[in-house]
Amino acid sequence: MRIPLTRERSAKFFPRRAPPGSRYSANPSFFMRHLAILFIILLRSALGQVAEPAVKTVRELQAAAMGENIRGPEVALEGVVTWADPSAGKFFYLQDTTGGIRVNYTAETGPTPGDRLHVQGIPNPGSFAPLIEATSFQNLGRARMPVAPYGSGGGLLNGSFNGEWVETDGWIRTAEFIDKETLMVVLDSGAARISLRVSHAAKYEPEKIIAAKVIAFGVASPVRSRLRIRGEVTMTSGDTAWLHDGDAGLALRGGARGLKRGDRIEAVGFRDLQDFLPVFSDVMVKPDTGPGIKLQPKHLTASELFDGLHHADHVAVTGHLLDRIETPVAEGKQHLVLALQSPRGVFTAELDSPDPKGASSVWEAGSLLEVTGICVVQTNASGEPAGFKILVPEAAGIRVVKAAPFFTVGRMLVLLCITLAILLAFAIAAYLLARRNTRLRSEMSERQAVATERGRLARDLHDTLEQGLTGLQLHIRGITLSLDDEQQETRSRLETMRDLVKQCRTEVRQSIWDLRAEALENYDLGDAIHR
Repeated sequence: MRIPLTRERSAKFFPRRAPPGSRYSANPSFFMRHLAILFIILLRSALGQVAEPAVKTVRELQAAAMGENIRGPEVALEGVVTWADPSAGKFFYLQDTTGGIRVNYTAETGPTPGDRLHVQGIPNPGSFAPLIEATSFQNLGRARMPVAPYGSGGGLLNGSFNGEWVETDGWIRTAEFIDKETLMVVLDSGAARISLRVSHAAKYEPEKIIAAKVIAFGVASPVRSRLRIRGEVTMTSGDTAWLHDGDAGLALRGGARGLKRGDRIEAVGFRDLQDFLPVFSDVMVKPDTGPGIKLQPKHLTASELFDGLHHADHVAVTGHLLDRIETPVAEGKQHLVLALQSPRGVFTAELDSPDPKGASSVWEAGSLLEVTGICVVQTNASGEPAGFKILVPEAAGIRVVKAAPFFTVGRMLVLLCITLAILLAFAIAAYLLARRNTRLRSEMSERQAVATERGRLARDLHDTLEQGLTGLQLHIRGITLSLDDEQQETRSRLETMRDLVKQCRTEVRQSIWDLRAEALENYDLGDAIHR
């Protein structure tokens, strides 16, 4: 059966108006009771015993609940009754424009949903949520129900709408009567299951509404219990704080703004999971005046922390520094991430803090550091521990246990770069020298070839032309000597020819000497090149 998604149908789940003929219409006992209350108030005012309390809002009372003692003078509230069921007990929920609150009463009859009341009573911290112990309440007439914000399953379960009139929807999984008029329904809403207590539901047949999609209006009252813890704040980051009670730590999510490291507080909230890890969500905090807590970090090995059993704990662990990354985040502050090596793997330490007097300058790669802070376990998609990081609240939480050796990785890289640069310079010089030697060899080969050719030409000239000229000169000499004295003219011509041949021999001999390389004749190749 599908329940129609109409406001009229949802009103049957949560009746909001008094039916005709109820005790608020022409009921003498109703008027007598309120006349008696009015008489008592006037009498107490006349005697000067108490003054009329000022009307407060629900939010003001919830804020006051964080004080040392909410119990105090009588207060007054005005609002609309959003839920009341005498079969559940003598209490109802009242809501004003700021929120909703539970009101306990002792009168024989109580209000109905939709009544606008003026309530006077004593505030009470309750079971970790403030409530009012009513001494009197006055009906101011009927009023519209507050606008109902939509509350998902997760929002209803974590207490975000505690005591408020809300709207939700989902699919009905189970439904059964716990008495003749009250139906208990389990609703699938998003990723959560919600229990609905439906009053005045005698007309419904549970077996016919199973698997129906419904919209429900009612007052959110988480059934899971809230817890109270106390401890010292070890670190804060935004809306998250880490609390330690001297034995173990826990992350507080929501409501932690304004806290600072070293605060001793008492927190009230819900157990929750975030990334498969326990957190304390939707917390309300107040100062703690109990006995002091002696907080000392637990000195653990990285292998123990990798097991994932020390999430949010205050620990101290050592590791060799591999690298560091610095990112400015604000004026005078920087986000520093240190990568540390342990026998089981690498983990990180993160610091958001000013650097006092350059303390981080002594954290050299290769040095053995001890970091003290909050262990945050990191999980994989299946919820298994995959690693951890340390959130360090201040620079003093990082201490050098053993300085880095001289031949650190960084310095070795620098030396390697210098060596490579020198080798590169030598390689370039050798390349240039080889090119020069090649060029010289080529020039020497050319010169040697030229010298060889010139020597060959000189030998050829010496062996042919000069020898021929020498022979010609001798023949002319012989002819000259054989002539008679009468042949002076012929003798003169022959002498001229002999002189001409002699001159040619001299020029040929000079050419031969010019073709020969004197340096190669008298010196080796190296000396000849220099000359």
